[in-house]
Formats: sequence, C-alpha cells, structure tokens
Amino acid sequence: MPESTPRTASPRDPSPGIRSWLRDGALKFAATRAGAWCFTRITPPLDRFLLHISHGRWNIALGVMPILLLTTTGARTGRRYRTPLLYLQDDALYLIASGGGSRRHPAWYHNALKAPVQVTVAGRRFGAAATRVSGPDHERLWGQFCRLNPGFNRYQARVARQIPIVRLVPLAPATVAGPRDGCNG
Repeated sequence: MPESTPRTASPRDPSPGIRSWLRDGALKFAATRAGAWCFTRITPPLDRFLLHISHGRWNIALGVMPILLLTTTGARTGRRYRTPLLYLQDDALYLIASGGGSRRHPAWYHNALKAPVQVTVAGRRFGAAATRVSGPDHERLWGQFCRLNPGFNRYQARVARQIPIVRLVPLAPATVAGPRDGCNG
C-alpha cells in the first residue's frame, strides 16, 4: 500500500498524540474476546448513525481508524442493512470479514457477494460490486490489515475458517437499485 501523507490535526480532530493513544488502547481492547464482542455489538449502531448523518465523514473512532458504511441487501429478506466496517485503501477499497473472530462469516459478507452494495465514505456515496480476494493478494492485504489492527491475527488463530478479504469495485451510478437513504439499520 502506498504510504499516505500523515493527517494533520484540525481544530475538530484530537491531537496526533491523543489519536495514537486512543488507537493503541482501542486495538488492545479489540483483540480480546470482550473487545471483539463490544466492537461487533455495541459500537456499530453508534457508527451506523454517525456515518449515515455525516455521509461517511464522522465515526466513533474519531478519525483514528478508517471506517466506511457498507449498505447491503439481504439475500433472503431483501432488506437493506448498513454496516460500519474498517477498510484499507490500496488500488481499491478493501474490507476484512473478520466478524470479531466469530466462527462464521458475517452476514454482510454473504450479502455483498450476491448483490451490488452501496459504500459511504469520506463524504462520497457510490455503488460497488464485492469480490473475494485470494492468493498472493490476500496474503499481501492480510499483512496490511494486521499492521492496521494486530488483533486480526488473534481472530484468525481462534477460528478454523480463513478470514476473507473483499475488494470493492465501483459501479456506474445507475447500477445500484434501491432507495438512497431508506435503509434499515
């Protein structure tokens, strides 16, 4: 992943020292079973709300971690679901389907592979198709995700499944059906 230029603190952002301290503490906690439960059950509703009203600009992580809002359509129900997720930006946007180290792939993963998704990030909203990453690309991206959050190694050690990585490929604007903001959360 090309190194991005460091973000400079703005009046709304905590100072870089505080961001680093918050990030390190959150990552240590997230790597535990209790932290994984908290970050998959408690923080998503807050992030879902913040990311939705701010069009992907604000999240509970206060700019410490890159979070986007993924909107999927349930394969069985047809309902729309909004899921806040950690992402990497390399040659595309990538997501990791860790589910906090759960035994099964998260529902958003299955839904994203079956139908186009909507992505809200950094003030932009666009349609995308999700594809599973495999082989050397998976290994390279796995290393990048683990540098971002070392807890992913612990998650992988707890489960028999390979934790998938998903690539989001932007679509033309007319290819994403459904209401713009009428999503169930």
